[in-house]
Amino acid sequence: VWEWVADWYGYGDYSFGRQVSPTGPSSGEYRVQRGGSFHFGSYAARAANRNSHRPVYTDYNGGFRCVRASE
Repeated sequence: VWEWVADWYGYGDYSFGRQVSPTGPSSGEYRVQRGGSFHFGSYAARAANRNSHRPVYTDYNGGFRCVRASE
């Protein structure tokens, strides 16, 4: 499943070199999706794989992950 993340998509984000937990631009038109889906090969099943869509975009390949802070 392509997993939505809170970051806005920046076209040149990876041109800035290695970063730890980059947030991307503060606003934009497209949000980042990470991961891949069953529709893609195993090369796409990794968190470093990224895609972008408008926040209103939906299809059967996208989703989200519920997260809870550890105690």
